[in-house]
Amino acid sequence: MIKIAFLDRDGTINKDYPDKEWKNVTEPELLNGSIEGIKKLIEKGF
Repeated sequence: MIKIAFLDRDGTINKDYPDKEWKNVTEPELLNGSIEGIKKLIEKGF
């Protein structure tokens, strides 16, 4: 069985920026706990 998790990037993994500001973002700000959450998904086979 294949496990799949769909995550919305903006506002879930990284800070959500207004559309016209994205062109100026060179390094998006990751939200607290997002990397740990992704690691847990990987550990659970996603």
